[in-house]
Amino acid sequence: DFPNAFIPNINGPSTGYYSQKSDESAQVFHPVSSSVSEYQLRIFSRRGILIFESNDINIGWDGYYKGQLCDQGVYIWKVRGNYLNGEPFTKMGDVTLLKN
Repeated sequence: DFPNAFIPNINGPSTGYYSQKSDESAQVFHPVSSSVSEYQLRIFSRRGILIFESNDINIGWDGYYKGQLCDQGVYIWKVRGNYLNGEPFTKMGDVTLLKN
């Protein structure tokens, strides 16, 4: 499952690792998952530009691209991977980046 909005930390980019504290303030866009063995998350701008990619389920998007906070708006995400039982999955959706 993926959230549909988040508010990145305006103090600068993070490593994308998320914690209970970042979850409470919704600062990193990441899935809530279990039993995943392989994973690839990609985030695209409305123009179709790839702005984030992670192959580590423990690293989400912090809302930054090349060290700069992205504009408030809607971004497209796509995830591919496999569950521990070998079953593949592909999911797509959008997320709204909000600014305080």
